[in-house]
Amino acid sequence: MLNTVIIPGIGGHPAFHRSVAATAERFGKVHSWPHGDFCGEPFTSIEQHRQYWSDLLNRARLPELVIIAISFGAHIAIGLPQRLETEALTIVLVSYWPICKFERSLLDAMSRLPEAFIAPIIGSSLMAWSGAVMKDRTQLRELRSELYDSRQKVQRRLRARLLCLLDNEPAFNGSTIRAKQPLAFLYGNRELAFCLHHSFVAEIRHLPNVTVSVVRGGHSISITPSSPLNSLLTSILEGLDEGPRSTT
Repeated sequence: MLNTVIIPGIGGHPAFHRSVAATAERFGKVHSWPHGDFCGEPFTSIEQHRQYWSDLLNRARLPELVIIAISFGAHIAIGLPQRLETEALTIVLVSYWPICKFERSLLDAMSRLPEAFIAPIIGSSLMAWSGAVMKDRTQLRELRSELYDSRQKVQRRLRARLLCLLDNEPAFNGSTIRAKQPLAFLYGNRELAFCLHHSFVAEIRHLPNVTVSVVRGGHSISITPSSPLNSLLTSILEGLDEGPRSTT
């Protein structure tokens, strides 16, 4: 039986990825938590996020561990292997966006603007974008109403998480990736992380312990119940699962 941990995207909470959890539940137990800054002060570095998740996982000591990390969560997960006391069977990175020269310049420019000015712009833009890609907007509004506190605090956290990507190490781009544990990169064929970074995808396809798979869809593949991503995750998890075990 697998123990699957879901590390959520920039929205911060696993409830936004229920379809991924439902798929993983067919093969064992699913564990997840919100990001460490979901209800408090924003974390200011990717290091803080990785420390939070590695502490959680090392305390949990889950056998047959599989990590599914989504978008922003994938940036956290790609730096976890050397921190974990329990080696993962595989780490699935959904919609991992490499931070290259253009992205770094854009993030750097954002970081120089006053928080009071840029946080509402970043927060509103990210929330509008996720609303545009998710088909069930009513469900999205209900989730936000249930999970989020004040709009201003949420915007500050979204800004901080986005800017955390500035200190993502160059070692996690292209052929410099060294996969000590199996890494499975999953993309939608219409999402910008894939369309703008064909050279990155071409580089990592040939690395040891790395696989790349592409399904139909955009960045919404991790939040859409009928997404082809779920079929792909099923095939990955089936390959890892040893099958039903007796409980007696």
